[in-house]
Amino acid sequence: MTPSNVAAASHEAALKSHLSPRDLALALAVVAVWGYTFVPIKVALVEVPPFALAAVRFFCAAVPMVFFVRRPTMPWRNVAAYGLTIGVFQFGLMFLGMKLGMPAGLSSIVMQVQVFFTMGLAVAVAGDHGADMFALVVWSSLVPPLPLAALSFLFEGGTAAVHAVASMSALAWACVAVMAYGATLFGFGTWNALLHRYPTALISPFGLLIPVTGLASGALFLGETLAPVQAVGAVLVFAGLAVNVYGLRIRAWLARVR
Repeated sequence: MTPSNVAAASHEAALKSHLSPRDLALALAVVAVWGYTFVPIKVALVEVPPFALAAVRFFCAAVPMVFFVRRPTMPWRNVAAYGLTIGVFQFGLMFLGMKLGMPAGLSSIVMQVQVFFTMGLAVAVAGDHGADMFALVVWSSLVPPLPLAALSFLFEGGTAAVHAVASMSALAWACVAVMAYGATLFGFGTWNALLHRYPTALISPFGLLIPVTGLASGALFLGETLAPVQAVGAVLVFAGLAVNVYGLRIRAWLARVR
């Protein structure tokens, strides 16, 4: 390796030690969308039963994107297994829990664990076959709608659930758009791109902001109570992220001051 190549490699490594302003804004936008998404879920659940809403959400995430995203290079059984695990068991049961009364702010804490689990499983499944993780998310979204629709028909009133979907208001459809295009396509697509550009240890801690944005969104838009200890926790999370993202710069500045 020539000296110029060594210098270029060192420069690239240095760049990856902290996020660019653009990528920092993208990371913050993703966690803001993921945290806020629980508000439109709560709003849409007023009109649509949980399994039916989850079915619509995944259908909209898959169509029409499957016509523009190349199918992941892996067996269909892997795509189907991922779609069933995430769509039916994870999201379906989470929507049910929210319908039964779980607050949006508390749900965002569940979402924090869910994001790490979802992304980790996607990385594992896609990585084993050299597939693109975003393509896996898009194509696996084709799997949950039918099982979720069947569960909805069986447990949510049969034709009443069908009527609820058919008569959804513009507000409910806007909520679905936030879930499908905001949280799923923009969220996971951007997160995937950031993980390709930076070390996982630099990106993953931003997931800790999901409960912060979720609790704040629940308090602002749904009137949920934000306890003082939760506010203190939010400040500590921001402080920890600042150290994680700008720790090297902070230490360099302190060294110069001394």
